[in-house]
Amino acid sequence: MTPRVAAARAWIADFIDQHGYAPSTRELGEGMSVSVTQGHSYLLALEEAGAIRRQGTISRGYSLVVSDSFPPTAAAVKAARNTLLYEQPGDAE
Repeated sequence: MTPRVAAARAWIADFIDQHGYAPSTRELGEGMSVSVTQGHSYLLALEEAGAIRRQGTISRGYSLVVSDSFPPTAAAVKAARNTLLYEQPGDAE
């Protein structure tokens, strides 16, 4: 994966952390200061690398893949830590 495609993945992760859903191809292009066509190329490269999973032709229909090669986003790690910090024994009962 090229550094620019990796940067696109990071930008997408930040967008999802902020908005709760994936950016459109247009938003990706605008956020990365590239054309919509180049934004689409980034999505294809990310899919080929296994960094995202696409869901057919649905608008914004993709999600980030978390694995050893593609660790979770900083916001996801922070949320998990906060959950662990604030859960008390017996909360689930």
